[in-house]
Amino acid sequence: MPEIDFRLSPFFLQALKDVLEPVSKSLRLQVAIKLRATPDDDELLEEAWRDSLLEHLNEDLAELLQLLEELSGESVLRISDGQAESLLRAASAIRLKIREVFLSELSEYDLEQGSINVAKLRPEQHKPYACFGFLASFQERLVVQLMPDFYDDESI
Repeated sequence: MPEIDFRLSPFFLQALKDVLEPVSKSLRLQVAIKLRATPDDDELLEEAWRDSLLEHLNEDLAELLQLLEELSGESVLRISDGQAESLLRAASAIRLKIREVFLSELSEYDLEQGSINVAKLRPEQHKPYACFGFLASFQERLVVQLMPDFYDDESI
């Protein structure tokens, strides 16, 4: 069972919520990426598939938002493996949407490496970029705990 220790300032926690809540609302209506047509362009199958994806995405997003509500300045979270997978999916969807809406002119490589010069970002990009980075770190920490055999202590 993964355990993650958080130390977040109330300001940073509020900044996360400021970005996550509206982004998650937009994801309740559409999946994070454009879906390709199903084989044979079966519209009913595609609609059922999209609806199922949205239903699961909404559950995952609710899980992540609930987790944020439980956070305070310092928190140790104990997360079940199933909950961790749900949180990973929600974080991925939100990061994709943040990238698409707020950070599209930045390179994927620079975003993933965290090598963005924050001083060069426009003011309206600061919170989304901080949220993107937090979620990336959060995902990495969860994956390391879910699959410890793939990581040695020095690579974390």
